Parts: sequence; C-alpha cells; structure tokens
Amino acid sequence: MFSSTKLSGHTAFNSISLVEKLPLKIECLDIWGERLVVGTTEGVLLVYEVKEKKGETRSPFFMSLVDSHKTFSKKPIKMMQVLDSMKLLISLSDLGSQPLLGSYDYVNVHVLGSFRLHSTLTKTRGCHLFAADKNTFPPRLACAVKKRVIIYDYDGKQFNELKDFQITELPISMSWCGNSVCIGFKRGYSLMNAETGAMTEIFATEKMIPTITPIPTDQLLLGRNGGVSVFVDYEGKPTRRYGLCWSEQPLCIGYSFPYVIGILPKYVEVRTMSAGASTLVQTITLRNAKLLQIDGSSIYIASQSHIWRLLPVPILTQVDQMVKEREYEGALALMESLTDFDETLKAEKIAWIRKLLATHLFVMGQYERAMEHFAKLSNDPLEVIGLYQNFLPKPLREKYEYPMEIPVLAGTVLEKALAGLINYLVQIRPTVQQQAQSAVDEDLSVDSDYSSVSDLCTIIDTALLKAYIKTNNDDITTLVSNPNHCHIKECEKVLMNYNKFEQLVLLYRGKGLHRKALELLAKLGQGPRQGNNLHGTRSSITYMTQLGPDHINLILEFSKWVLQITPREGLAIFTDRDPSLKLPADLVLQHIRPVAPSLVVPYLEYVIMKEGETNPLFHNELIFNYLFTIQQLRDQDNSSTAVDPRSKAAPPPAGSEPGLLGQTRKKLLTFLEKSQYYTPEKIYGRLFPHAGLYEEKAIVLSRIQQHEQALSIYIYKLLNHQMAEAYCLKHYNPESEDARDVYLSLLKVYLHPAEGEQPLIEPALAILNKHYTKIDAPKALELLPDSCPIQLLAPFFENVIKDRAKNKRDKQVMHSLFKLENLQVQDSLIKARATAVKITEKRLCPVCDKRIGAAVFAHYPNGVVVHYKCCKDKNVCPVTGTVFNKPHYV
Repeated sequence: MFSSTKLSGHTAFNSISLVEKLPLKIECLDIWGERLVVGTTEGVLLVYEVKEKKGETRSPFFMSLVDSHKTFSKKPIKMMQVLDSMKLLISLSDLGSQPLLGSYDYVNVHVLGSFRLHSTLTKTRGCHLFAADKNTFPPRLACAVKKRVIIYDYDGKQFNELKDFQITELPISMSWCGNSVCIGFKRGYSLMNAETGAMTEIFATEKMIPTITPIPTDQLLLGRNGGVSVFVDYEGKPTRRYGLCWSEQPLCIGYSFPYVIGILPKYVEVRTMSAGASTLVQTITLRNAKLLQIDGSSIYIASQSHIWRLLPVPILTQVDQMVKEREYEGALALMESLTDFDETLKAEKIAWIRKLLATHLFVMGQYERAMEHFAKLSNDPLEVIGLYQNFLPKPLREKYEYPMEIPVLAGTVLEKALAGLINYLVQIRPTVQQQAQSAVDEDLSVDSDYSSVSDLCTIIDTALLKAYIKTNNDDITTLVSNPNHCHIKECEKVLMNYNKFEQLVLLYRGKGLHRKALELLAKLGQGPRQGNNLHGTRSSITYMTQLGPDHINLILEFSKWVLQITPREGLAIFTDRDPSLKLPADLVLQHIRPVAPSLVVPYLEYVIMKEGETNPLFHNELIFNYLFTIQQLRDQDNSSTAVDPRSKAAPPPAGSEPGLLGQTRKKLLTFLEKSQYYTPEKIYGRLFPHAGLYEEKAIVLSRIQQHEQALSIYIYKLLNHQMAEAYCLKHYNPESEDARDVYLSLLKVYLHPAEGEQPLIEPALAILNKHYTKIDAPKALELLPDSCPIQLLAPFFENVIKDRAKNKRDKQVMHSLFKLENLQVQDSLIKARATAVKITEKRLCPVCDKRIGAAVFAHYPNGVVVHYKCCKDKNVCPVTGTVFNKPHYV
C-alpha cells in the first residue's frame, strides 16, 4: 500500500513496501534494470524482479524472487555494484569456494544472469571498499586495501591493474569524479589523482562518517559535521554559497531529480537544492532504513529485513499541491526544472506561479524579493504600481484584481516597500521607454488631469517621482533633471506639498515651462530667507543663463527684478553663457539702459572686448559713456583737475589722476588707440567742447589724418616734444599720401605755430637733422624762416648730400649688376640652343625601349635622353652610369 509521511512541505514521493520481514539480513543491494540484486549477511545473493501492476492504484508494484545463490559468499556480501554495460556484477565478498585464496574479502567479478565467477582481483585481499566508475567506457575500479588504493581498468575481458598508491589514512568512502577519486576519511575529504596519486585536501572535519554523493553537472555533495552537506566541483572547489542542512547527520544520501534524499537514523528526509537555501520537502518514516539505491526514477530503500520503493509524485501534481499550500518558491523551482514539457505551457505556468510568489512576498513584507520576481515577469507594470495606494490613476487601479488581499502600507513599512518599487521601476523603465518611443506623451498639457492618464511611461515616471519623494531619495533630482515623462500637474502638486521647489523648477525646465519656473524663482527669490534655498537672485540668474535667444522676451521680463536688486551679479544673465546661447546685444543694451544704467559700460566692454563686436554704434556708445563719466568726475572736483591756461607748465599725464577718474581716462585712451570701429568725426565732436582731454583729442585727430592739429596739441598744450616725435614715428608711412609728410607737418607746427604761439627753431632743427631721410628737403627749406642762421643747417645739408651721393652710387652698382646678369643669361641661352635635343617619332628610351614621343623626358650632359619617369637619379646616367654634378634637363 501507498505510504506517505509528510511532516513539512508537500508530498514528493509515496513509499510502498515490497519486501517485509526477510528472514535473511540485507547487507547491500543494487539495481539491475527491472531487477533488484540483494546481498545478505549470510552470504546469500537474492535476485528480485519488480513488476508493475496495471490498473492497480493501491500498490502499483510487486516483487518476486526469481533467483538465489546460497553459496555466493562464505561471509557477508559487504558491497555490490552492477555494471550493466559490461554485464558484470562487482562484489566485495569472501567466495569460500576457493580455499587457496584464504578466508579474506576480495573484489570479485561475476557474470550477470548466471552469476558465475568471472575473476577475482587477487591483489585486493583484505579490501574493505571499492568504487566503480560507470561514466567511462570501459569502466574503472578503485579498490581500498587498508592504506592503499589500487586502480584497475577493464579491457573487455578482464580488469588490469594500472596504479597502486600508498596513502596515509584508511578510506571510509570513495567516489569517482572525472580523472580523480574523492576519498572520505574520518577527519576530512581529499581528491586523489588517478594517474599520479597526488592528494589534494578538500576540507577537514571532526570524527564522522563521510558521505559522498555524485550530483549531475559534475558536482559532489559531501557531508560535514553538524548535519550539513556542501556542494563542490571535481576540483574540490565550492559551487554554491549554501549547503543542505539535515535534521541529523545522514547515514547515506542519494539524488533523484530534482531532490536530494537522505537516510537519517529515525526517518528519511527529502530536500530540494534550489532557491538558495535547502528546503525540507518531505519526511518519510521507514523503520531502521540504512541503504539507498537510485537509478533514475527507481528509488529503493532497505533496512536489514525490509525493502521499500519510493514512487515520485508527478511534478505537475506536486506543483499544484505546493501552490495550494502557498509553497510558491518550491513550485516555481519544480516547474523550471522540467525538461520534457511543452515550452509554451511551461512558460505560462511559471509566469502564473511567479506572479503568485511575487504577490505573496509583497504581502509578507519581503518587498525587494517581490520586486525581483515582478521584474522577471512580462506582465503589466501598472499592476505592480497598483499595489501601492494612490500611485495609479483611480480608474486604472479599479481594473486590477489581486490573488490575495493587499495590505495598506504606512510609515516605515511604506518606505521599505517603496524602496523595492524604486528598484523595480528603475529596472523596467529603459525597456518600457524604448518600446514606447513612437508614443505621444500625455503629460505635456499642464492642465490635464492625472485620472485621465493611461500612458505607461507617464505613469511609471510619475510613480517613480512619488516613491523618491516619499522616501526622501536624492535620485529625484536626477529624474527631473533628465528627460522624463512625469505628469506635470500631478508631480507639481506632490512637489509643492513636500516643498521640493528646486526639483519643481528642474521639472518645469525639462518640460519647457520656463515662465512657470521663472515665476516660481522670482516668488521664492524675493520671499523670506529662512528655510528657503532659492532665496535671492542666484537661482534665477543661473536659470536664465541657460535660456537661448528664442526666449529673449522671458529673459528681459524676469531679469528686471534681478538687475534692480543685484545689478552686478545680474549682468551674468547676459554675459555668463554658452556661445551658442548668445543674445542680441542691441536688445540687451536697450533693456539695461533704463533698468540698470550702471551696467551699460560693463556690458559694452564685455560685448566689444570678449565677444569681438565690431558694430560702430557699440564702440561709439562706450566712448560716450567713458566721456560722460570723466566729465561727471571732473565737475565734482574742479580744484584738482583745473589747469590755468596761462600756465606754461605741462599738465599731468592722462590717467595719472587718482581714483576712478584716472582709471576711466586710462580705459578711454587705450580704447581710442586700439579700437578700429568707432567713428572719429562723431567722437571728436563730443570731445571738442571738453576742456583738456588733449591726449584723447590728439588720438582722435590722428584717425582723421589731422596730423598738424594733433602735433600742435603735443607741442603747445602738453609741452611734450617726445610724444610729438613718437607720434611721427608711429604714423610715418612713405607709401601713404596722408602719412609720408608727417615729419614735415611737425616742422610746420614748430616753425609756423597757431596765432599766439612762438616758433620753436631749435627743436625743429633737431628733427630736421635727425629724420632728414623722411623729410622732403625742398619743402622743409621753404618752411625755414629767412632769419635762420645758415651754419645751423650745415649738418642737415651734409647728411642730405651724403645720402643722395650714396643713393646714386648704389643705383649705378645695381645697374652694372643687372647688365652682367643679362649677359650671363644670354650666354646660357646660346649654350642651351647649341645642345638642343631633337625627338623624332622613332627615338626610343634606352631604359624601357619604348617610344619617347610627346612624353616628358630628361637629357643628360653626355647626350643620353630618357623618359622622365625612367630617370631614377638626377646625377647619374641610367645608361652609362656616369656621375654628373649638375645634370641638364630639357
């Protein structure tokens, strides 16, 4: 009859009793297809056939004894292993019928079926343990004889010894793993290389019975102290962070997909390997069970007198049972482990279970794990968002029904749950947005109501913003700073309620709602300072510097209050910006004149000197503003700046005045010198009425080629002959009609001054003698007064005569050189014509033997003519090898 003990989890196996109260004591057993081979303590070998009862529901199998061998062994049959592929049975027994071998245990080989003795491995005398490798063909054997391990392989006829290794401890358990043998000792496990015998320790244990269980995918399950079994690979390295935890130390362990079965002293435990930590699935009470053999779905357990078979419950039945009992993780692991199953149905079933699991985890407060499972589902994200109150538009929330009651979240529980939602939304957001690239955002209308929204991207981003703000997550700034689909009206309300004005400004900006953003900044900027991070003008200035010329009207409108409160800082609105966002300078200038007149000069300086503005209107206005400032400052302090017109003392240099006056005059002088774009006539018209400002007037006069007036200022107003001479040096240009006689103009100013001034003969003669090469001598002599002593002109005449004589000689020399050069050219021409080369249609290139024709050619001094492309070295004839210093080319 079926028997199923279930103390935990669900029913994975039903047990049926096949043999009860056997009069012999069972020592070992192994599976042989549909048969079971049993070795007894009495040395009797029993062979049972297991048959299925068709149509029987109470006990679908029965066993019948089909063969027995009473004299199989003189002593207990300690171990058996069926090698079905070789039709052999390997046993550890004392045959008894071979007295020459003595009464010892040997590894014996029998033929399956007849069970006649095939061979005895004589070197295994006293063997206490062996392990056959069924995964290789032909199979291999590892036999433990005290502290030795002997390796055999089968050649199709017999087992041959390959290696004999001495070890330091007595093996208790063994199993093949690749090309190594895993050996369990009392105090730990080691790997022995089957070729070299090298031992590698896996880990140590305290005194215990070591258990080694092969697991698919090249793993071993090794028992440790404390009832724990750990997973290692064939190199002894752990493959999982967790192990299996048993209620007690197992006697033996077996694997039957997808479970691990352990025989414990009091009962049998069934555990699953999935989901990170071992889970107890089922506990089965089988009295005094000690042996376990598994071959696929055939699972046999035996005590000394009983044999049971475990019948796996169909996976789908187990899954439904586990779902009913809310063991969703186990059900999910079972479904995922199915291989021979319709993939579509499997995917649907897995999605259904995962949804139940995720919802269950959410209800149980395991929000992070719940969201991990929701993220793996391809279901509607709105259903996940609907788990949170007031996160979905009400009409949408009413559409969703959940398989279990969703609790109302509040306080710290809500914050923990929202952290899970944030991770979920951040994970799915890129995919959803990519899939909805062609969709139209529904959140662009400021007045649209959130209850009417159905766009998935809008709902996700709005929910994400709500989650950020309720958990005080700084990532909210990143969300609103970057492109997003947040619903404006809903998010505006939430941000206002939480006083997140900085994030609200960023949201407005991202949506292009610059007026709303600037209105909010103006309100907060002029509001109370306490608790207000946006108090003052800085935030408004920063915002407006990032707006381009297409928003010029908004910038001008909202910059007024900034310029009125902090004009110097407010100037950055127009100057501290990217070149691509440059604003029309004329509109800005027109705006700041009435609002912040003090900024006109700084703005003009920025536009001209930093941005390189060349419009004369801006250059003129900057000069006019400098003049206006200078006049105001001079009017305020007449005593310090007034100069007595009757005084013959030179006035102080321009710009040497203290304070702002001197600074402004320096700026004006520098600008008048460097700028090439102001209108000199207009500037002089403004300068003329001003008393003083002689240096400025002289610079402007030089721009309109009024050199005599400018020089007159330097000599008679500034009393500075050095400045007059420097003026001439700067402006003299023999190629220009207006500037070639600038030194003559200086003489004229010295010798024929304006009315009321005395001629200055001495400085005039000094200029005449120093710069005689730059002055037209006849015109200069005409300017000299008749009373000028002739001896004072002697140096001038001497220099002029010497200079004229030198020029004449230089010209004669140059004429002779040109004549000589002409003769040389004529001679070269005559020689070239004498060596002319005649190219006919039949003339061939001696290098390539092709006709030269009309191609470019090279002619060497020895008469050789080749194609130009055949001329590899200009100095070496390619035909004769003659070297030339100067090759001739035609």
